[in-house]
Amino acid sequence: MNRLFLNFRQISAATIAKTMLTGLVTGLVIISLFVFTVNNPKPEWGNNWRMQPLLLTPLVVAFGSLVFFANRIFQPQNKTVKTLLLIGSIIAFVFSIWIGIIIGLNGTLWN
Repeated sequence: MNRLFLNFRQISAATIAKTMLTGLVTGLVIISLFVFTVNNPKPEWGNNWRMQPLLLTPLVVAFGSLVFFANRIFQPQNKTVKTLLLIGSIIAFVFSIWIGIIIGLNGTLWN
């Protein structure tokens, strides 16, 4: 029964910051592919319509990368639990990218 318990590892704040910064840059690159390919934005979007997706999406993905980082904090003894944690963290990270794009593009390209 001991194999199912988790071991918790101490993680420094710098490591967490680097992980979130990596997620932030990833989100910025992904949303930039959508935002900067628009040639003729609709006038009802306003002049600064790019600010919302370029700010919100990277922030959401940064927190999603923190969730993905959870598999390094929790160290399960059982390989099945370790695999399930990895799969769950990948799904959560992809979900955060998807939700970040939806929230960022709400009212502009996502109608």
